[in-house]
Amino acid sequence: MNQTLPTIREKQQISAETLKRQVIPSAILAPSAHNTQPWRFRTSTNTLEVFVDWDRHLKVSDPDLRQLYVSIGCAITNVLVAAKYWGSDTTVKYFPQGEGKEKPVVKISFSAQEGTEHANHDSETGELFAAIEHRHTNRSDFDKEMLSEKEQKEVLADTDTEVTQLVSDKEKINEIAKLSEEGTFSTLSRKDFKEELSHWVRNSWTQQHDGMPGYAMGIPAPLSLMAPIMVRVAPIHIQEAPKTKQQVATSSALAVFATKGDTITDWLHAGEELQRVWLNATAAGLAAMPVVASVEAGDKFRSRLGKISDTGLYPQSLLRIGHASNSKLRATPRRTLEECVS
Repeated sequence: MNQTLPTIREKQQISAETLKRQVIPSAILAPSAHNTQPWRFRTSTNTLEVFVDWDRHLKVSDPDLRQLYVSIGCAITNVLVAAKYWGSDTTVKYFPQGEGKEKPVVKISFSAQEGTEHANHDSETGELFAAIEHRHTNRSDFDKEMLSEKEQKEVLADTDTEVTQLVSDKEKINEIAKLSEEGTFSTLSRKDFKEELSHWVRNSWTQQHDGMPGYAMGIPAPLSLMAPIMVRVAPIHIQEAPKTKQQVATSSALAVFATKGDTITDWLHAGEELQRVWLNATAAGLAAMPVVASVEAGDKFRSRLGKISDTGLYPQSLLRIGHASNSKLRATPRRTLEECVS
């Protein structure tokens, strides 16, 4: 991030341009389903509004819009972390104009923090802010070693314990691994699911600003040239289902994000929590990867996830966490500031 820009606290009024240059770049780095980046932003003095970019809705794999709003929730967390780093307090209002396709999902108001004249670059805030850029999806196997008590505390710092549950029991992890295998097999057996997925798979030399390049999925560069076709026509469920099971089974812990309700606002909260845990894990030197097969495969799978994790709530997403030897990961593409701002 460009730290030579005026800090938020240096001005009585926080201009639209300051917010655009200091806060939105962090929001753009949030994770999203298939790296669709389904958001648009609009700034004005002291205010940032977040909208859905409906051209990026995954109609087949996410018909209920759950993962879309979870993704936007992740972007909201990045905004709040960046705002704190640059020295601003924030107030978040969900659906300030009511729900509607062209209405803002959230309106975030900014005000200078009291008691200091400089941006908030303390160690904890700085580490979390740095984690926004360093966070990557790590698809390698983890070492299965349990998280230390210190690591668990770091992962759960400043989280909502009513939404976030950390599962470290090996028997439950193995059950969720099996469920994830079944969910992956189910979704990747569907022709319509694979067709949609193929439109978001890229080769490793892609110049596009979204989607999933071969290098991010562990596909050798030459083979990535054929990846979209392979996704459409090859029986990839046979290979990917057991691979998913292995990935989950080697986790040190699984963070399950579940809510009392199953509304759009609940999905946003789940996304905010997912990203908070992911940033915490990154700052603690841990690897992480979302595994949503047990949620997007249908209500039957989702209900089983709820029972295994003993939440008694509505599971919205899942994040595997652990120690990985492979930490030198390339970032996936991101749309430019100009492409994301209205």
